[in-house]
Amino acid sequence: LRYLKGKKILVEEKSVKTPSISEQVRHDREKESLRAKLELLNRKYKELIKSKRTQDQILEFNRIVVEALPTVKAPKPIELDAKKDKTVESVVLVGSCWHIGETINKQEMGGLNEYDFDVFLRRLQFLIARAIKFTTQNMSQHHFEELHVLLTGDMVSGIIHEELEASNQLTIVEQAYLGALVTAQAFLELAQAFPKITATCVVGNHGRVQRSKYFKHKQTVNWDFVFYNTLALLLKNQENIEFNIPMSLWAGVEIQGWKFLVMHGDLIRSWGGIPFYGINREVAKWVKIKSAEKDFFQYSVMSHFHTKAILQSATGE
Repeated sequence: LRYLKGKKILVEEKSVKTPSISEQVRHDREKESLRAKLELLNRKYKELIKSKRTQDQILEFNRIVVEALPTVKAPKPIELDAKKDKTVESVVLVGSCWHIGETINKQEMGGLNEYDFDVFLRRLQFLIARAIKFTTQNMSQHHFEELHVLLTGDMVSGIIHEELEASNQLTIVEQAYLGALVTAQAFLELAQAFPKITATCVVGNHGRVQRSKYFKHKQTVNWDFVFYNTLALLLKNQENIEFNIPMSLWAGVEIQGWKFLVMHGDLIRSWGGIPFYGINREVAKWVKIKSAEKDFFQYSVMSHFHTKAILQSATGE
């Protein structure tokens, strides 16, 4: 019997089934498993927050102590002359997967190849010299009013792979800071050849601060992000160079009326070791996403797969 507002009423009590010992054990195991997973997620979240705070402190320290390099004289803006009949175009230079600080031993490769910081410097100098020579000599009948540099990530070798961390020639701090310094010097060479330079920068996976993947703060908690911001600080006084370093994993840039979507590509899956279908699906996904905003791009640029390729699509390449 129970009482409701002073009245005696009859309530049917349902019997509660007592679980068996095996059911109780299974329930306890599931509960402990969920508790362990929750503790793991909480720990990883705290580690990520700590990493974010540390990186914020590094960037703030950069802003205080990093001194800009001396400026160089930039060419004057192009004044078009219809009589000379030169074509006006823009140069697009892609820098990707430099893996600064990594070491590849020539003997271990049977003499086929080698890589270290000195090799990186020679390759960077070769890239800059060829870009200037090709545009000023081989294509002298063109006016190049601007240079777009697309830096697509994995600029540092990083610390997310045990063998790389053990064999890297440079520490992760040296990778970011020395790499940014020599890259800034390369940019100053370009700044003397092109009236305007725009650098668009997205991060890769090698710059992650921990081995496990994460998506919150993926762009900003990344040593590539430190590399880019240090590079921008070193060149802050060079008036004909500007940087586009977004907080997102991708970036958009318009070049001569054509829109480019820039990303690293590490989230694309491969089938049988071939990323072709994954790339097509990723690009199609982004076409739909950007179309919803009435923002259509014609070119997508990515670099994760270390292989040169041009894939045609219905909207571009």
